[in-house]
Amino acid sequence: MKKIQDKDPLKLRNSPGSGKVYTLLVISLALFAAGIALFLISFFSESGKFNRGYYANIYTWNRERLADRMSSVEISFKIMPTLDDLRNRDQFPMEHRSSANEVDQQQVQWNEFFNYKQSYFWYNNTVKNFPQFHYEETQEDSNVSETFCVHLWWNLPRSEEKTFGLHHDVFGQPDCENSAQHTSYKWKANDPTTGQNFKLWKKVNLNLECSQESLTCKLECSQLGGVVGKDGQCHAYDIVDRICLTLDIMLSEDRRSEELYSNGGCYDGHVAHYQRAQPDHLYKLDYVPVEVRSQNDPYVVWAQSNYKINEDTSKLQMTSYVLLIAAFFFGLLTCVSYQSSKAQSSSESKSLNF
Repeated sequence: MKKIQDKDPLKLRNSPGSGKVYTLLVISLALFAAGIALFLISFFSESGKFNRGYYANIYTWNRERLADRMSSVEISFKIMPTLDDLRNRDQFPMEHRSSANEVDQQQVQWNEFFNYKQSYFWYNNTVKNFPQFHYEETQEDSNVSETFCVHLWWNLPRSEEKTFGLHHDVFGQPDCENSAQHTSYKWKANDPTTGQNFKLWKKVNLNLECSQESLTCKLECSQLGGVVGKDGQCHAYDIVDRICLTLDIMLSEDRRSEELYSNGGCYDGHVAHYQRAQPDHLYKLDYVPVEVRSQNDPYVVWAQSNYKINEDTSKLQMTSYVLLIAAFFFGLLTCVSYQSSKAQSSSESKSLNF
């Protein structure tokens, strides 16, 4: 403070009230610096990124009336290949939902998260769609999941669709990696050849190498949820626990109707979400939920963060706003005091001249 007064950047030397002006100036600058620092910390935090993505999607969701547009269509799907002829139907209609499911409501750590109009499609009867997975400690290291493919169709409600019951392929679906010639399960000759690909389980290297004699290392591997393979590497398996696909609703080229385009999945473009499999556990995969959502559904922001909401920094952000407002207030006081000091100094100079 003394150094600033000595340098006298405002040229108030010997002016009445100069000490007060510099005091207010220092307070204003300190508050401004603290406010900017807290704002930047909040802005670049994981919570800040999450909030920006969430509210950006909320804005688009409401502006483009995506909840109503999603509810105005019908969605059906098929997962290929299948294990049983009874499951090898042409397609399965999905249920449209306008409220969050109980599991998500219990899992979300933000009470106001679902305070927007819900609109998505859901299905979970995957009995005999998938093989069982038994994760045993004696599991072969080469256990690899078959690549499955999920294809989507859409349709206008039957009351509005002149071509009764006609379903259209969702545009932009990639090629299925598998085919009828390269699978141990059932494909029909007329099955779609496009759709989003996923595996039911995947091997995860836990970056821990053990000798066969090291019980301590094997115990450490077990605590990580893994087992030591024949190659001495500690590894685990992640097993699918939900499937979520995203769509983009766009106007057709003639701008007379809407068309649905595939936009990948809810998990950074991927459609499958995984959980860590536990050794000596049988996973039947009979009721894996399958969801279809708009790519601008705020839910997708949560899904992309692995269904976790990072530590809330909103209080930090509010504090930064308070500090910046206070800095602005003290800045005004500084300006008023400066003008007052200059006016008083000018008045005294005129008095001395007389």
